[in-house]
Amino acid sequence: MTHKNIIGFLNFRDFEHELLNSGLDPITLRVQDYKKTEHQPGAFARFNLYYVEIAFAVGDEVRVCRFKVGELGAFDDPTPDQRRATQQAERSSQLARLALNTYFQNRGYRVLPGLIAGSEQSLAIAPLSTLFAVTGPPEEELPFAEAA
Repeated sequence: MTHKNIIGFLNFRDFEHELLNSGLDPITLRVQDYKKTEHQPGAFARFNLYYVEIAFAVGDEVRVCRFKVGELGAFDDPTPDQRRATQQAERSSQLARLALNTYFQNRGYRVLPGLIAGSEQSLAIAPLSTLFAVTGPPEEELPFAEAA
C-alpha cells in the first residue's frame, strides 16, 4: 500500500491524542530505534544520528512521532572514548524504545518492531522530554540524550 499522507507530530502528547481519538480498536503500532549516518556537505565529516520512531497507519495515512536521541561523529577507527559514547547513544535509543513499547503494551496495543514505508517523509522531530513527560522517566538514566 502506498501511503499518501504522512502526518508528523512535534510532541508525544499530540501523537498519543491522535491515536486515542482515531476511533479504532487497539491497532498495531510500529516502534523502532535506528541509526542514520549523514555526510556533511563539502566536508569529510560524518555523523551518526540516533532516532526512535513510533508510527501507525490508518488507510492511506501514516501518523509518526520521531525522537532524535542524539548525534555523534562517525569514525572509521574510533578511540575507546568514542566507542563508549557510541554504546551510550545506542543504549539511550534502546531505553526510549522500551519506554514506548511498555507504555503502549500496558494499554492493550500490539507493538511490533519496524518502520512504516514513507514515514521518513515527515521531517518532524519531537523532543524526548515530551515522551518522558507522559511515560515517566526510563528505569535507568539515559547515558546519552539530546537536551530537550
